[in-house]
Amino acid sequence: MQVRPDSTSPFGFDDRYGGYVWVEDNAVYLSRVQASEDLLFKLIDAIEAAGFDVRVPRPDKALRHLLADRGFRLDYETLLGEQIQVWRR
Repeated sequence: MQVRPDSTSPFGFDDRYGGYVWVEDNAVYLSRVQASEDLLFKLIDAIEAAGFDVRVPRPDKALRHLLADRGFRLDYETLLGEQIQVWRR
C-alpha cells in the first residue's frame, strides 16, 4: 500500500518529506525522502513506535551515513524482481 502525503497519512508523512512511502507486510519503506535529519528521524521514530520496521532502499551516500549512525545496517532484498540495497534496523 502506498502512503499518500496528506494530513491524514499515518506516521505524520506529508509534503514536507517528498519521496515515496509504502507499507509491505510489517515494513514501511521510505524511498527518495528529502527531509531534514530531525524531520526524517521523527518520521522513523513514529513508524517504529507504531510497530513497523523501517527500510530505506538505495539511499544516497549522505543518508547512508546518517542511517548507519542511527543503528541501521545494509541488507539486500528483492523488490520488483531486482535485488537492491536496503538499509534497516
